[in-house]
Amino acid sequence: MMKMLDHIFQIVRSILKRKPISNYQGLYYLQTANLKTSDFVVLDDYQKNELETADDWYLKGRELMKKSRYQEASLFFDQVLEQKNKHLGALAGKGYCLFKMGRYRNALAYFSEALAYRPKDTKLLNNIGVCHCKLQEHKKALQYFEKALRYDPRSAVLWNNKGYCLASLQCYDGACAAYQKALDVSESEDAHLLGNAASVLLKAGKYRDAMYYFDRALQLTPQDPLLLNNVAVYLSVQGNYDSAVKCCSQALAVEPENPTFLCNKGMVLIEMGKYDEADLYFRKTLDRDRKNAAAWMGLAVIYLSKGANTKALDCFNRSLGLE
Repeated sequence: MMKMLDHIFQIVRSILKRKPISNYQGLYYLQTANLKTSDFVVLDDYQKNELETADDWYLKGRELMKKSRYQEASLFFDQVLEQKNKHLGALAGKGYCLFKMGRYRNALAYFSEALAYRPKDTKLLNNIGVCHCKLQEHKKALQYFEKALRYDPRSAVLWNNKGYCLASLQCYDGACAAYQKALDVSESEDAHLLGNAASVLLKAGKYRDAMYYFDRALQLTPQDPLLLNNVAVYLSVQGNYDSAVKCCSQALAVEPENPTFLCNKGMVLIEMGKYDEADLYFRKTLDRDRKNAAAWMGLAVIYLSKGANTKALDCFNRSLGLE
């Protein structure tokens, strides 16, 4: 137990030395290659028994997908595939619907089947990579993004997603290079790309460059909650806690239930010595995400500051996933 307590004391000392906030969940944006909607055919609201051919079913599925009615669209693509099991549009459409419904492993199966017929299709390669990212399989995802970039080296989406994978694998120099390439080939200034570049530069300890990109991103989307959260992290690293907590509050005004934003505000409040307020935000975080390791660690620090060593140790164990 004494070794555990010593470890917690080391954590407290590191916080007092103003180490950066470590709760970087959800920092980076992934970009999916949306299926083209320019060739959608608007149909009347047909009943199923009025649809006769596979093309009818397919077009209706595309129309429903355009309206974000993914579960219904998925059923229409099933009807197409019963008649034509190699229908590439239906395979891709079914995969996209499953992806939007959060069924990433199932989506992979349909995208992969379509890719077998069109191995150089960069949209399919990208969406397979994104599915792997959602499943936390970043090395596999990286292979698909790199293959797609061989066919389309000027795709900002693909460079962005390669950067996402490298950042997730903690290859920050490579991620910085990928995001810079995405910015170079992008046809217009993109706040998401700028925010991604800034976030990974922050991770790499390149604070001045990070602030440059954060500034540019904020000029484009000053109310973007994820961007505001990341700026708060930057400001906290720089010791500007008053401004950091304001950015946290702005992010929470847009997404008040987001556990990452709640936890990061708690972290900033700890840096400011406001333990009672921080305690409130950590508990709100755990109400929404019981396994949030950073929130449990924050509570451990608070309990330790109050001399409640047993409770501190319990929270520390929970931060390690030990109940």
